[in-house]
Amino acid sequence: MEASTVRLRRAVLADSEFIFDVRRQAFRQYIELGEGWNEKRELEQHVERFKRQRFRVITADAGDVGYMATAVYSATTTFPPRLYLHQLMLLPAFQSKGIGSACLRLLADEARLLGLPIRLRVLRVNTRAFAFYIAFGYEVIDESDSHFTLEWRDSI
Repeated sequence: MEASTVRLRRAVLADSEFIFDVRRQAFRQYIELGEGWNEKRELEQHVERFKRQRFRVITADAGDVGYMATAVYSATTTFPPRLYLHQLMLLPAFQSKGIGSACLRLLADEARLLGLPIRLRVLRVNTRAFAFYIAFGYEVIDESDSHFTLEWRDSI
């Protein structure tokens, strides 16, 4: 899929249910490998994230196909100044079609405008996502028992 056919639009409250359903379909299997999927807990976390992160719905020729959640942080004790990619999720039927790569290119353009690197965390058990980000040029900068922390600097 060409990047020109992939768009991001600001999510509104009416998109919240769709976004949570995408998370459930695209990510539940990885949560199951760890602490296990708890619908109530996942929904509560989603509601909280929806309040504080910038959610954008990913649209392609077929309509709404996923979402991306980001935040820009200035220096805090928890986060250095970065553009953080908290979530990038696509409905399973739209994965491996170039849509995620197009989204990363759009995010890279945003990072360049802000003059910030992009940082994200990926679950160790999500080897597919890890390989995707590494292929795009992200580098491992830290790791824990459950996650890798990756960062992209303007190298595209």
